[in-house]
Amino acid sequence: MKTFCKYSILFLFVLFLVSCNNLKPTNNQSLPLNSRVDSIELADTLGKAIFSIPLRYDTSVSWIDYTDNAPDDRQKYRFQPKELRITKESGFLWLGEPTDSIERFTITCATHDGMLRKYPPDPDELKSDSIHFLRYIAARKQFLLRNKVFSPVLDTIEKIGNRVFLINASSSISDNNKLEAIVHAETKIKNNYVYFDYQLLTSHTDSVSKNFITNSLDLIKTIRVSE
Repeated sequence: MKTFCKYSILFLFVLFLVSCNNLKPTNNQSLPLNSRVDSIELADTLGKAIFSIPLRYDTSVSWIDYTDNAPDDRQKYRFQPKELRITKESGFLWLGEPTDSIERFTITCATHDGMLRKYPPDPDELKSDSIHFLRYIAARKQFLLRNKVFSPVLDTIEKIGNRVFLINASSSISDNNKLEAIVHAETKIKNNYVYFDYQLLTSHTDSVSKNFITNSLDLIKTIRVSE
């Protein structure tokens, strides 16, 4: 009996180590250079997001981006360097983005879907999430290209951890000769879309601006979500 208990405890310990490893932001790989691991509990019991962000992103803030329709409100989580101005988008009162410098990582998810999902979702619907998401991705890509919403330097579908992500990246030079770059990723969690965005606006030509898209893509690939 003692031997059985001993091996049972050992088995549970191994399971614990495996489960912890699955929540690590990287898959047996070293973290991106000059980055650290952070995490947040997503709104509406969507789960815990674990990810790597640059060490210089030493300030974080969260808020609700309200609209005139409560189900469309969005919970946002933002990480950025403390020397840059912090902005919080709002559908009710929004003075616009900074025009000097932006560098940040923002996570966006629904905040009122729990009000709409009064009952547990259909298990078959959850099982088919990946299929629905792939169809959504295909339709969305066609819409973006057809309407020329952006001219991407990258537009792809990739499995990160155990989730399918739509990832695109774009960059351009603004009218006032500043670099604008965006790396966007989105996935579906419990029938809700969750967005991850790295954004840059700068007039500097340095290692940050030159490697922003490459580094942001590496950081996106560290995202893990546990439900």
